[in-house]
Amino acid sequence: MASKIVKNVPYKNQKLPVSARVKDLLARMTLEEKIAQLMGLWNGGIDDFNNEFLDDPQKMEAAFGKSANSYILLSGH
Repeated sequence: MASKIVKNVPYKNQKLPVSARVKDLLARMTLEEKIAQLMGLWNGGIDDFNNEFLDDPQKMEAAFGKSANSYILLSGH
């Protein structure tokens, strides 16, 4: 998702049904972010990528497009 911190949004409200939270979160995500999530799941998650890949912005962008920044933030690289 976008790098700005958002508070008090439905997808973070644990009192709402999961279906409402998922619907809200998906509505906020870009197509690139949704695709990156699928790619991460199919590859087994961010832990399956080595540091050489994660530390190379060009490789990250080639693999994930504009969503590379999300993976960099998640991985701590």
